[in-house]
Amino acid sequence: TAWFMGVAAWYTLRVEDRPMLDAFMTENLFLEANQLLRSLVVALDTGDTPTTHVEHWPAPAQIGTILPSRWAAILALGLPPSHHSLQAEILRSLEGQGVPALERIAGSGQPALAAAAVEVLAARPRKPTHIVRVHLFGAPLLDVPHNPESPEWRRGRVRSLFGLLALRRRISREALIDNLWPDLDLAAGRRNLRVTLSYLAKAVEPNRALHAPAWFIRSDQDVIELFTEGLEVDLLVFEEAIEQARADQQRGLASKAIESLRRGCSAYGGPFLEGLDDEWLVEARGRYQLEAAAACNRLSSLLVAGGEDEAVYWAERSLEIDPFGYEGYETLVAAMALRGPADVNAAQARYDAFLDSLN
Repeated sequence: TAWFMGVAAWYTLRVEDRPMLDAFMTENLFLEANQLLRSLVVALDTGDTPTTHVEHWPAPAQIGTILPSRWAAILALGLPPSHHSLQAEILRSLEGQGVPALERIAGSGQPALAAAAVEVLAARPRKPTHIVRVHLFGAPLLDVPHNPESPEWRRGRVRSLFGLLALRRRISREALIDNLWPDLDLAAGRRNLRVTLSYLAKAVEPNRALHAPAWFIRSDQDVIELFTEGLEVDLLVFEEAIEQARADQQRGLASKAIESLRRGCSAYGGPFLEGLDDEWLVEARGRYQLEAAAACNRLSSLLVAGGEDEAVYWAERSLEIDPFGYEGYETLVAAMALRGPADVNAAQARYDAFLDSLN
C-alpha cells in the first residue's frame, strides 16, 4: 500500500529516524503508529492535532518515547482544550527533553504552536540551576547558593512543615493541618497552611519568577508533595544510605555496606529538627535517634571484623547519640579489643559504671 511504500521511503532517506521506525516494528505498534503519524502530519502542517483517531494512539507514555521530543510536543500542543489531560500526560512523558522541546517550539515561526508552548512553559515548574541543601538533623539549616539569608526559614512553622514533608514526601493538606495546627478548625488551618507553604516555597526558591509554579513544593488537588530532584536533605541521605546498607549486607557485600553506613551515619548530625517542640516530632525524633545509634553500632561491628581502628570512633559516636544504649557499650568493648587489654578494661569499666547507675 501507499502507507508501506511511504514508510519504506522514509526508512531509506531518513537515517536518523531509523531507531524510531524500528521501535514501531519491534514493539508491534504498527497500527497504532499509523494513526499517530497521520495525526502528527496534520499537526506539523496546521498546528492543530486531529482527535478522530486518538483512541487508537499508543499510550501517552509510549508517545513520549517513540516520537522525537519536538514532534511529541507539537502533537500534544495541537490538541484541543477538551484533551487537556492527554496533552499533560504526553508532555510529562518527555521527562528532561520536554522543556527544551517546548522552548524550541516557542521560538518557532508557527504562531499558534509557539503561543501554546509559551503558555505551557509558564505553567511548568523550572528546575533551579543549583543544588539546595537542607539539614534537618540538629538545628535546621537551609543552604541556597547566593542567598545566605532567608527570613522565611527562621519561622518555626516553616521548618516544621519542611521536616514533615521530608518525612512523608507526599501528604494530604488535612494531615498537614492536623499535625501542625491540631487546635485549629479546618478553615483556619487551611489559611495557615496556605501562608506557610508560600513562605516555604520562597525560602527554598528565592529567585523563582513571580507567578511561576514552585519546583520543590508541588500540589496535586488536596495533596502536597516534596519534589526532591535538585534537593539534598540529610534526612533523605540517611534513609537511603541505611536502606542500601541493609541490602548490601543481605548480599554479603561487607565493604559496600561499610561505605553505605559511613555515609548514613555521617548524615546524622543530631536530634531531628532540634529546637522545635511540635507534638508530631516526638515519635520521629526518637525513632531516628535509635536508628542512627544502631547504624553506628553496625558500622563499628563491621569495622571490627576487618580489624579497623575506625571502629572505636563509631562505637563512641553511637553512645553520643544514645547514652543509654546497651549495645553501644558492648560495641565499644569489642572495638577497644583492637587496641589492647588496657583499652578493653577501660571500656568495660565504663559499661559496668553505666549498669550500676541503673540500679
